[in-house]
Amino acid sequence: MRRYSEMEIEELQSHLYLVWHDMSDAIRTCRQTGQHKYPDLREYEVEEKNIKKALDRKLLQRKEKTHEI
Repeated sequence: MRRYSEMEIEELQSHLYLVWHDMSDAIRTCRQTGQHKYPDLREYEVEEKNIKKALDRKLLQRKEKTHEI
């Protein structure tokens, strides 16, 4: 099983934050412009789900690695 570096984990966490930021910006823009229909957030949700899965795998591998020592 491949081991992930701390840098890779930090990059994923940063990317997840950016996805959340983009989602909240899209919602805020709708509210400010008076649109009653929220934007389609499915693409953000799919990306968020994929990032969380990858992050969970990497954090689990880090945990396993620390218990191996």
